[in-house]
Amino acid sequence: PFLAPAAGETLALTVDLEREHPKPRLIAVLEGQGAEGLVVASFGFYEAGADPTSQTPWPIRAATPTDGRFVVEDLVPGRYVMHVRPGRGWHDPPSDWLESVVEVEIPRAGEIEVAVLVGKGGRLLLEVTDVDGRYLECPCTLRGPDGRPVETGFVVPTEFDGLILSDALPGVGPAWVERVLEPGTYELELNAAGYARQVRTVEVREGAPATVRVVLRRP
Repeated sequence: PFLAPAAGETLALTVDLEREHPKPRLIAVLEGQGAEGLVVASFGFYEAGADPTSQTPWPIRAATPTDGRFVVEDLVPGRYVMHVRPGRGWHDPPSDWLESVVEVEIPRAGEIEVAVLVGKGGRLLLEVTDVDGRYLECPCTLRGPDGRPVETGFVVPTEFDGLILSDALPGVGPAWVERVLEPGTYELELNAAGYARQVRTVEVREGAPATVRVVLRRP
C-alpha cells in the first residue's frame, strides 16, 4: 500500500521484479530389452517417504513419446516415487510389462532425465466355477514367491472395451489378476462363501499368460 501523491506531486515507486523460472520437466527414458517403440499406459507420482496405499497418485499431465523418451511436464517441485506402467492396457492384448518404480527429485526449474528400466513379467487368468460351471464370486488371496500377499485386484474385460474391476473375483467370467507378476511360484487361496476352501500353486513365466481353472465344491 502507498499514499496517493498530493496535487502537483510526483510519486516514484521502486518495484523488485523476480524472473519467472520456467516450469520443470522430466524426460523419462525407457531402457531394457524391447523398450524401443514401447508406449506407456500411465505415469503416477506419489510423495516420497509416504505410504502409497494412503495416497491417490498424482497422474501425469502430458507424456509425448519420442524415440523412447517421454516428456513429462506441469510438474511440482519435490521428491516423488514415480510409477511407470508400460504397455497399452487391457484390450490388445493385456500388457505383460511390469510396473517400474523410480524415485525422482523434481527441481524448481530446468530439466532432468531419468532412466526407467523396464522388463516383462507374466499374466494370470483365473476361472473359478461351481460343479455346474457357474462362475463364482470369490475372495482370493494371492501370495508371491516370498510368501507375502500380493496387493492386487481382479479385472474382467467386457464388450465395447469396458472393464469390471473388483477386490475379489466378481463371478461374471474369467478374471485377470490386475497386476503383471514377476516370474516365480505363486499360491492362490480361494474362499467362496458356502464352498470348501481351496489352495492352488501356479508358476508364472515371463511373457506367457497362465490360466488356473478351479471347480469349488460345497463341504
